[in-house]
Amino acid sequence: MSKQTQFFGTKNDLLDGLARVDEQLALKYVLFDKPQETDILKSYDSLKDFETLGLNHSGKTGGAGRFFVLDREVECVLSAVPQNSGGIRFFVEPTNNPTSIVFQPSGFYQAEGVDRCLLPGSFGTALDHPDSQLLYKEFRKMFLKAFMLHKRRVYVGSEAMILLEEGETRFPSYSAFAGSEHDFVI
Repeated sequence: MSKQTQFFGTKNDLLDGLARVDEQLALKYVLFDKPQETDILKSYDSLKDFETLGLNHSGKTGGAGRFFVLDREVECVLSAVPQNSGGIRFFVEPTNNPTSIVFQPSGFYQAEGVDRCLLPGSFGTALDHPDSQLLYKEFRKMFLKAFMLHKRRVYVGSEAMILLEEGETRFPSYSAFAGSEHDFVI
């Protein structure tokens, strides 16, 4: 059963939620944004150590990083896929990591000609494995403790809520380049 939670949070909101998770669960966060040429993955015991937490580099949802979240004792399994052009690319896929969830932090994006934006983050699972479903449930309960449920089943962190109320930061639902009619509003 597929489950996903969308949220808006500043770096401080993220750190607050992740600290709650880190206190209770021994997890690792495996960074995987795109297929890669090596089978060496960058992994974090806590995302407080992720250098660009809270920043979005693409202006689109998911541009702040994509992490497979697993129990620290579970190995993250890669798929090696031969390429038509030669060589091999490595992928991390949920089906090879059935006890995982995927976490994409929210993040700020600002570029010339684009208003300052806070793009949403999300976490979820599309897997029916009981451990993945349990991890999603526990992660959700702990991470969202300091977030407020807003309309359209979107959660907003306390610092992000202040920015939303001030109205000086855009909250695009999927892209900084989409029109403001697609923004999340109070």
